[in-house]
Amino acid sequence: MARLTPDVLRSLAIGPHQLICRDVVLAHGHSAHSWRTARANGFFDEVMPGIGIETGRSLDPKGLIAAAVAAAGDGTMASHRSAAFLYGADVVGHEPIDVLRADRQTTLILPHTKFHRPRDLMDLRPREVEGIAVTNPLRTLLDLGVVSRWDVDRTLQIFVIKGLVTFESVDNALMRHSQHGRHGVVALRQALHQLALHEKAPDSVLEEEMARLARRFSLPAMEFHARVAGYEVDFLLIGTDIYLECEGWRFHGLDKEQFEFDRERTAKLLAAGYIGMRFTWAQIVRRPSMVAQQVKEIYKRWKPEK
Repeated sequence: MARLTPDVLRSLAIGPHQLICRDVVLAHGHSAHSWRTARANGFFDEVMPGIGIETGRSLDPKGLIAAAVAAAGDGTMASHRSAAFLYGADVVGHEPIDVLRADRQTTLILPHTKFHRPRDLMDLRPREVEGIAVTNPLRTLLDLGVVSRWDVDRTLQIFVIKGLVTFESVDNALMRHSQHGRHGVVALRQALHQLALHEKAPDSVLEEEMARLARRFSLPAMEFHARVAGYEVDFLLIGTDIYLECEGWRFHGLDKEQFEFDRERTAKLLAAGYIGMRFTWAQIVRRPSMVAQQVKEIYKRWKPEK
């Protein structure tokens, strides 16, 4: 058997994060003594028990989560905050790292890692994200409400936008788990009701997303919640008569009074010389280049003459 050198260790690294796993090394015929010797000689840095990375490298938060899941062994999934983070939610996923094991008998302890051993084993079909086993989105939303209920609203919005869940699938999950007194149900039910009542994203989220889009595509400066002709609009391109509105992601026009008000408002703004553009929240998040292109085109067409 060849000596366990840095080159050999590098060749045995696995996954997108190039983790060096003790079990993999042993499976290739190397001894536990060789592993300990290589570690003592500084051939790799051990980031979790039995999990190393090439000396001099560092792991980003996703890599740290991957290392914890690998160290915890088969059947382990990233869960709760860590799972939400891996799916793209704006939460901290590695301080601590949340992992879930259906095996309630394990006594394993890992640094900076919180183990969850649930009694409720429903909806534990894992997914894989960047080579990491992760609880599925519905289970993640329910679990997140147990440890960080204030993050559930925003995470649900992001999951809906990304197409990871639908209103119907979340509602069905709530019905299944509420029968068992499941922790996290209350937070998710409140988030779902809040989202269903809003016709568009909350102001803080809307402003943040549009500001990011404007910076990315070098759009003209905008004023948020500007008042024009006696009405408030979502965004006004400063120095122009062009305004932008963010429509909801659900079907509009179900409320007759709101429908009539919207049409009257649009007509009065047009009569006052203002030109409006309407985009859905999903378009702003999922198709920012299309939104930016249309804003640039109408700005070029209707910008004030110098």
